[in-house]
Amino acid sequence: MRKERKQYSAEEKVAVLRRRLLDKVPVSDLCEELVLRPTVFYRWQKVPWLVGSVSTRFGYKGNYSSWIRCFLAGLERRVRRSGYAI
Repeated sequence: MRKERKQYSAEEKVAVLRRRLLDKVPVSDLCEELVLRPTVFYRWQKVPWLVGSVSTRFGYKGNYSSWIRCFLAGLERRVRRSGYAI
């Protein structure tokens, strides 16, 4: 039988990232403790930095779904300017 996956809330993810960045807990220890794959942890780690860098470039203001729409609109503008077909 397949084991049910844990769905982490945004607050839980931030708490885990904070332990890594501020308390310098090794990724391997965090992943072992949470039964989490390192690739998932690194994906979580990318999102805040990505949101911060994209927000200033594309005028993001609001929640995550509005960030996605804003990010995709910015990518579409870049593709149109470059002349590449999708």
